[in-house]
Amino acid sequence: MEDGVEIYSKSSGKKITGDYILQIADNGYFLLEKKADLRKIYLELTAKCNLDCITCIRHSWERNPGHMDFTLFKKILNQLEKMPKCKEIVLGGFGEPLLHPRIEKIIASLKKRGYQVKITTNGMLLEKELIDTLISWQVDEIIVSVDSFEEELFADIRRQGQLSKVRKNLLNLKERKLEKETTFPRVALEFVLMEKNKEELASLSKHARELGVFSILVTHLLPYQEEMKEQILYSKGEGEQQIALKFWASPVKGSATMCTMNLPSPNWGAERSCDFVSNKACTVTWQGEVSSCYALMHPNRYYIFGREKNVAAHSFGNLQRESLFEIWNSPAYLKFRNRVRYFDYPSCVDCELSDNCTYPEENQDCWGNDPSCADCLWSQNIIRCP
Repeated sequence: MEDGVEIYSKSSGKKITGDYILQIADNGYFLLEKKADLRKIYLELTAKCNLDCITCIRHSWERNPGHMDFTLFKKILNQLEKMPKCKEIVLGGFGEPLLHPRIEKIIASLKKRGYQVKITTNGMLLEKELIDTLISWQVDEIIVSVDSFEEELFADIRRQGQLSKVRKNLLNLKERKLEKETTFPRVALEFVLMEKNKEELASLSKHARELGVFSILVTHLLPYQEEMKEQILYSKGEGEQQIALKFWASPVKGSATMCTMNLPSPNWGAERSCDFVSNKACTVTWQGEVSSCYALMHPNRYYIFGREKNVAAHSFGNLQRESLFEIWNSPAYLKFRNRVRYFDYPSCVDCELSDNCTYPEENQDCWGNDPSCADCLWSQNIIRCP
């Protein structure tokens, strides 16, 4: 037992032994057992990108992005052996993973060890040679960000990108999958919903059928620039999650017959929960910093219901110096996950004192939490990640 406290069973009177952390909270005492129960990891192979999207976190960064060193990747891969329940690897983060110079080697290394591999991408680099690699290694899913299917609007939102090229790449992928008679990699679309593109929502399933898409994840906009504040479509009122708005026939013969488009919650006010914690997931930056979620990976500034919010990066350890098991089971990370599991935070967005409170501006709260999840839009299913 850590924290210098001995715990005894109330029923037997015997001392409780084992690898536990004691957490004292307002609603009781918690014994948090150290476990190798990580199930999902988001690997940021790079923080570099070939686009300059108006929705991107880079507009609030003061960092020089880089690629994950391949030596660090191999170290992480070896450490995952001590996390046998971890089956899913998402190559994502805040960069374009297909830019990594060793991307094909990384994919091969993961698939050889039997991991489910998902890749988030802007679709610009899905060239024919890479497509064949993705198919040959049976990558599980490619999530492609497309925020408009109108050339002019696409160019305005996803600057330096070309809709025609993304469409061509996805059609090539669809064709090669048909030739190989495979459903893998499945293709999903991610669509950031805002004032600019809201009229396109009704036509997304039509484009999805054409491009061989199995699902669409719609998320709301998180404004990283002040001029984007007026583009949000969610409010502080009560709302509930909307899912499976549309269904369409599977684009690949012999595969599942139904595909879906899922919508985010339109309002703040639902019961809060964290997908990262409930799915036993963590994120790793290109530098090896382990964080709890996308929101805390890098220092950034964004606007929540018009208010400026400054978020400091929060790392529970670095994989260049510590093992994944040690970081995952550190007292700080165990206690953090337990607090989030019970969502032991105030609700800052609808607090009657919010107009005069400055805690949320630095991602803190009046209960002493730092960092705080008290106004997390992910917890309300307003902002969403694959």
